Amino acid sequence: AVLYCTPSNDAADVACLRVAEVAAEHFRDVADIRARDACGEEECVICLSGRCDVVTACNHYFHSQCLMQALAAGSRSCPICRRVLRQPSGGLRMLRVYSAEMERSEFPVPKRIDHPHARSRKPRTVPENMRRYALHWRCHGFAPGEAPTPEAVMAGEAYMRLLDAGPKSGAFDELRAEYYEALSEARAAELRQADLVFATCISSRRGGLTAALQAEGAPWLRQAIIDEAGQAPEPETLCPLTLARDVRSVVLVGDPKQLRPIIKSPAAQRLGLNVSLLERIGHAPGARPHLLSLQYRMHPDLNAFPSTYFYGGAVRTDPGTAARAPGVLAHPGRPTVPAALLFW
Repeated sequence: AVLYCTPSNDAADVACLRVAEVAAEHFRDVADIRARDACGEEECVICLSGRCDVVTACNHYFHSQCLMQALAAGSRSCPICRRVLRQPSGGLRMLRVYSAEMERSEFPVPKRIDHPHARSRKPRTVPENMRRYALHWRCHGFAPGEAPTPEAVMAGEAYMRLLDAGPKSGAFDELRAEYYEALSEARAAELRQADLVFATCISSRRGGLTAALQAEGAPWLRQAIIDEAGQAPEPETLCPLTLARDVRSVVLVGDPKQLRPIIKSPAAQRLGLNVSLLERIGHAPGARPHLLSLQYRMHPDLNAFPSTYFYGGAVRTDPGTAARAPGVLAHPGRPTVPAALLFW
């Protein structure tokens, strides 16, 4: 599996949705091409009959029902290439891990002792369009559009029994322990099916995820991607790296010349906490950071100054930016002439 982390929740959500969209489109195109080339005669290697409807991540054709039966029987390998099978629907499976605080706010566990006068800040909740990917929604069997695992069904039932009993029940401690055990098994089951795991840098080190990755059959994290690494303080970047200790490659993506870590403490700044791991490694002897030198966002006139001042003129502009039609903020005297627009 691949671990993708970023300092902010919004960036992790956007990345998860975009990768899911691109992956679904890719495997849909592959299925259409294979079906057209085979004229509907592509055989499933499990049942040896045609009209397959699923393309796996390893690019092999099956019936979804055949894959579902193979997974239910305990076989996790592709019958052709022996790659691990994640899900009967084929393609790639995304998993979004949120903080323990967000999980507690949406699936609160009753407490024996309540403190009515204690105030806590209002926790953020998972957006509705992200619930199908959220680990804690899947672990309780409530993720919309997702078939729950047997472990998730058991965790959801244990949670409802705990809520029905309440903290005043004599069996409360036993039911709570039963729920936590079922929840741990559900987390491990979801991790076993994940191809890509999305989280913030801090949430990647939450105890539930660490325990699930140490359970039997947990996926091997073969690559770690840290996005917006130029904005993250070095200890924050180290969180996912200490989780994925056996990765083959680590990719740090960001630009320390734009927004560096925001550190308000002067003492922490003097000690170097305002320097990201990306910037420190980039200035190390022998380091060769890769610059994405072609930009597609801004008008060439706007790109001229930052490219010259910060990047030595190395950042070029794609010709397509100058060919764009004028927007709604076009100059009233020259409405058809594309021009750079700068606010300050």
